[in-house]
Amino acid sequence: MPWLKQGAAAANHPTVPSAVEMEEADDRILNECFGFVARCATQAAAYEQDYIISVGTAKLMAGSLGRYHELIKAAKFCGYLTETVISVEGEERKAFKLVEDNDLFHMILKAEREWNNQRKKDTRNNELTWRVRARDGDACRYCGKSVAWGDTKSGRGATYDHTNPGKAGTVDTLVVCCRECNGRRQDDPESTWKTLPVPAEPIIGPATAAFIAKHGTPVEPTFTRPG
Repeated sequence: MPWLKQGAAAANHPTVPSAVEMEEADDRILNECFGFVARCATQAAAYEQDYIISVGTAKLMAGSLGRYHELIKAAKFCGYLTETVISVEGEERKAFKLVEDNDLFHMILKAEREWNNQRKKDTRNNELTWRVRARDGDACRYCGKSVAWGDTKSGRGATYDHTNPGKAGTVDTLVVCCRECNGRRQDDPESTWKTLPVPAEPIIGPATAAFIAKHGTPVEPTFTRPG
């Protein structure tokens, strides 16, 4: 689901006090401008606008047209917002782009949310994952170290990794991966990480053998240490 995170020290971010540096600043502009931008950011995140704030949203959050002009001026002066142009049903319209600074406001992008959902869908697809585990066994396809299914804390914990991030996984593009390599590789589609060759004789522990037998073609474990 869409979300917005405000940095723990956002209220003290260097962008915030710059509002009082305006020549026409008054006693309320600092807090009013911060609150105005925060409300705009919340609205943009809720409707997956990817840091884009429409003029209509800005006017609504400002409370009145008079304050809209003053608050937009202050927000641009501080560096919260920059002007941009968006296309709405083929028509170009003025809009504002919220600064992308995780210490201020961080919203998940629509593409990121969709990718997270796809990634979860793939790793929960037993028809897909049993084939991946039957091919790779219990070894990371990047570093070759054995992995432990069910280990959700250590770097040796077993995960699946998409070798083609951003696209739905297939048997060819999903691999067994240790948590350490998965965390280090991240979702960089231009990653220079290369997978090791498919093992000729995959090492398969009891947990993987049972998983494969439940969802696909039964196999015998090749070692008895708990997987």
